[in-house]
Amino acid sequence: MEKSNLDVAYEIMLKAAEPMTFANLWSAICEVQNYGEDEAKRRMGKFYTNLFMDGRFITLGDNVWDLRDRYTFDRVHIDMNDVYHDDDESEIIIDVDTDEIIDEDEDEDSEEMDYDEE
Repeated sequence: MEKSNLDVAYEIMLKAAEPMTFANLWSAICEVQNYGEDEAKRRMGKFYTNLFMDGRFITLGDNVWDLRDRYTFDRVHIDMNDVYHDDDESEIIIDVDTDEIIDEDEDEDSEEMDYDEE
């Protein structure tokens, strides 16, 4: 029975002494799985998505990967408040008749639209 690419990646990373770039990891997986060029191209996107979702792996930035259990929580934890914040305070108005987006900063001379009228 063929091993999943994620299981092969895990075995490769266990043997690796340091984190690996995605390109190097994928190349090693393709070698183990005996993928030709077409097969490798066809499977790479799905593997990349699955790699992000698998809790055994972490990205260290710049598309470098390692095993999560090699790092303390403090080092790999991402505060989602730092990721999702709104720095853009500009106001966006949508024209209800045309569904066009009007950025108030770009169209300061336009008349204000009264959405309360029917």
